[in-house]
Amino acid sequence: MTNKLVPAVCLAAALVGVSACGADQAASKGHQDSSKASASASDGQGKAGQPGGKQSMPKPDLTGIPSVVATVNGTKISKGQFVRVYTSQFQQLAMQSQMSGQKLDQHRLKKQVAQSMVGSTLLTQAADKSAYKPSSADVDHTLTDLAQQNGMKSGRQLVGELTKHGQKKSAIMAQVKEQTKVNHLIVQKGGSTTPTTQELKQAYQQLSQQGQGSKTPSFQKIRPQLTQQLEAQKRQQAAQKVVQQLRRKAHVTINI
Repeated sequence: MTNKLVPAVCLAAALVGVSACGADQAASKGHQDSSKASASASDGQGKAGQPGGKQSMPKPDLTGIPSVVATVNGTKISKGQFVRVYTSQFQQLAMQSQMSGQKLDQHRLKKQVAQSMVGSTLLTQAADKSAYKPSSADVDHTLTDLAQQNGMKSGRQLVGELTKHGQKKSAIMAQVKEQTKVNHLIVQKGGSTTPTTQELKQAYQQLSQQGQGSKTPSFQKIRPQLTQQLEAQKRQQAAQKVVQQLRRKAHVTINI
């Protein structure tokens, strides 16, 4: 597990497919459409010339990154902030690239991460300006949601894991509170993110069709998982809508 809080909506989901992003997950979308890797060559060598068909793990290219990656309404996104987010995204995509055998386009990824961080900043700025003050119950709900998104049973477990990786509880809860405010803004400006029963049943039907003969669990049994997945999708769509609205009036400069 990384030492950054992985948001349910991701603050930067608006532009790239976040998690949004805060912004740390937003850049992963758009590099996953590759086909399956072909079989290894007849001499037993992989595409990278290594036995077993495995490629060596690529390393993040951090050259040429400016000290200020972007400015959003006067707020600077520093090189240090960008590198942390980019490295996190790169590590996820590098593993997928290694399995697929396809080269990771770091130039494209850098631009996507920068855009996602701009989206995250716009959402945070707008949320901070709103009159909404999240209650402790609202924050607890967000924490539980974040825990589920990270495959954990409770918010307490998530906080425990993050503190093991060096984060202070006060800093974690500040992030959760910020995420709660952003979630509220997204719903308020972008529309409801709660899937309807009809949408859930449509998703279940698609899942059943993709099963290719394997037995699909009953609708009621997997409804919680379907709900969680559709909520994430609808949040991302709503976040994209809100960022597009905010971007029209924003002063944004991207230097990468």
